Amino acid sequence: MGYNIDFTRFKSSGLAGLDCGSALKIPRRDEALQLFDVYDGDLEVGQCASMVRVPKGARILNVELAWSSPATNNNTVLAVGDPFACGRFLGPIDTSRNSGFIGGLGSCEYFMCGKLTKSGRIGDGCGQFYQYTCETDIIVTNLYSARNASEGGWTGGDVVAASGKAGAKWTGGRLVLLVEYLQQS
Repeated sequence: MGYNIDFTRFKSSGLAGLDCGSALKIPRRDEALQLFDVYDGDLEVGQCASMVRVPKGARILNVELAWSSPATNNNTVLAVGDPFACGRFLGPIDTSRNSGFIGGLGSCEYFMCGKLTKSGRIGDGCGQFYQYTCETDIIVTNLYSARNASEGGWTGGDVVAASGKAGAKWTGGRLVLLVEYLQQS
């Protein structure tokens, strides 16, 4: 006898319908792909660097940004997204220390990890498992302020007045972006 047979069972969208009905159903096969690239250049406040291009239908699994932070980048605030929402995946990111800085609690300091943790269903569902409807560049943007990471692309993502940590020019550092996505076959 199965466990919890007296309760309604819920299934994710990928499993729904696989074991219902009389016909054999084959689960979809998704292929996980990774793209990465490096940017070694300056970025003025408000500028962005296109890093990688994802194809139509790509579902984002993971986005990670790594950076080296010379002393000249103490006030830089970065975000990772696309041309429609600059902080769709990451941001605001404080670059005053090198990426992945481990703080006193044994984990990455707030705003310094550069790893995708967003997942949402508000508006267009920014973050993990966001699906692109057309070929799109993933970009790194040097923000005017930390508050600018919430602009565009989702409900509540209006243009806002600069607030929070103010940005500065990115100079002399290296940005490395990794994007992992599912491509339906």
